[in-house]
Amino acid sequence: MKYPSLFFLCSLCSSLFSQQVDLTLTAYDSQGKPMPSIAVNFIETETRELVTVKTNAEGKLHVVLKKGKLWQINVLKIVDNHMWQVVIPQIPGAVSTQSRVITYDYTKWLRENRPYVNRKLLDLKTEHVKNQNKAPTTGFGQVRLMVRKNDKKPLAQYPVAITCYKLLKTYATATNLNGEAFFTVPIDNEYQVDIGEFENFTYADLPNRSGMVLEKAITFEPCTFHETIKGDTLVQDFSSIPQPCTRRNILTLTVKVTGGGPYANKVIGVKQVETGKIYQSKTNGEGIAILALPFGYHYEYEDGEEDLLARKIQVDDLTRAFGRSISSKTITISPKKQKRATKVKLFIPEKDSMIYKHFANNKVKITDFRKPSGNLVSGSYVLYVDPDNGVGIASGLLMTTGTVQEAIGPNDFPNASYARNWMPCSETDLDKMNQTHDGNFFDACILEIDIVPTTNTLVLEYLLGSEEYEEYLEFDDSFGIFLGEKGAQSLSMVSSVSGASSKISVSSINPAVHNDLYRANATPDTKLYKTWQYDGFTQKFVTKVNVEKGKTYTLKLIIADYHDSIYDSGAFVDFKCE
Repeated sequence: MKYPSLFFLCSLCSSLFSQQVDLTLTAYDSQGKPMPSIAVNFIETETRELVTVKTNAEGKLHVVLKKGKLWQINVLKIVDNHMWQVVIPQIPGAVSTQSRVITYDYTKWLRENRPYVNRKLLDLKTEHVKNQNKAPTTGFGQVRLMVRKNDKKPLAQYPVAITCYKLLKTYATATNLNGEAFFTVPIDNEYQVDIGEFENFTYADLPNRSGMVLEKAITFEPCTFHETIKGDTLVQDFSSIPQPCTRRNILTLTVKVTGGGPYANKVIGVKQVETGKIYQSKTNGEGIAILALPFGYHYEYEDGEEDLLARKIQVDDLTRAFGRSISSKTITISPKKQKRATKVKLFIPEKDSMIYKHFANNKVKITDFRKPSGNLVSGSYVLYVDPDNGVGIASGLLMTTGTVQEAIGPNDFPNASYARNWMPCSETDLDKMNQTHDGNFFDACILEIDIVPTTNTLVLEYLLGSEEYEEYLEFDDSFGIFLGEKGAQSLSMVSSVSGASSKISVSSINPAVHNDLYRANATPDTKLYKTWQYDGFTQKFVTKVNVEKGKTYTLKLIIADYHDSIYDSGAFVDFKCE
């Protein structure tokens, strides 16, 4: 029996409660010309649903986004631009028709999105300069900052500085009564503008032109609350939500304990991942703490009194935040139920480490070890030794798009390896791994190793593990091995699947494709599950390459996240001569 009225009612309910954005987007290049036939990727930031649409001959596209809350627009090499987002109205039945124009200026985007520089590692000298408006002489220019508060009034007598990494120098002063600061500095240099405690608030670059005057208007609302600084710990004690200020997120954090209700009246800390600073507060009787966290960093929970954490807990990702913001979040901390796999040993592979000895025992001499990607995530690679051989390669290099610590098992936490770093990377051999896709690689770990074989056969053993398995196969995290004589203009890909030269990736080996080469990491009693955290693995691959004994070769190993930088992957590699 059919029920047409019921079908009509269900259809009506669907239309009433659904919400969507009907978007027409036009893309122009930095010269103002339309960009035809380019792939534009829309990624929902929570569900990670991916929609790809190409522009027409006029640089236009049309897309209807019906699900989720926030969609990120990625175009070619520009990704995670906080101005390129689509917000889905959270009103039942709402339909928003939008028209957007974006300008693709990759050079400008790169300058505005430089990777974080840890100034503690630089030998920076600070020069306190007089705030004087003097005409620059030959070889010098002037950076003029005009700082205003939100009410347009001058921000007077406030500390400002400009820092040049090339010169290893910081020029510091304070604004005058008109909110102005004048810096006479060498031309042909890039300068980071620091306002108060905020490094790299913006930038001011002087070209190679004597007498150049560069004016920079800045809006900055200082914080009115007080925090106590104790070394790398900043103690905050708020009885109520403080007034929002520039580049701070006022976070109301509710902390609960699994099965135990609120984590009440406890000292808690939130760690700024990039710098190691701790923002400390105290929960009230309901387990609620208030923190003011600076933009530009990732934050993880750190317990202030007890060792309760089973794993790291991400509190906030403020790397893409701008302006001022207020937010709330609830986290649940769990007692440690299982110890990490203590049998796995990790060694940092620098020149004086065990890596040279390890491969010498494999009859391979290493003459040089390089990291050409430059922006490696801290702790992204090690030499490991696993006595239980849970993964299939008992020892060798572990390279990740996150951190090796998060790769250690057991696999007791869904999507544990979650490093949202958004470090784009593009270079020749990495591009070879992307020929069938319209997307970008992130958080690349790239190692170049100069080797001298002691026989005429080099044996490579390798496999891939990933947190992308098995839900997010379109996020094609990939690993590739390249080899060639030292000094060669190009290297050849020697990693292979079924004997054919190929990258090893999430979309090419999974339960649906090459299932015979895939291993799910879902059985608690196995060595694999106990030892490693990734949700799935490929089988071990073995490639034998003919080489010339005594000649120097360059072996290049590459692993990278694809489409976004959220869930991480790891490559396990060993090589020897036989």
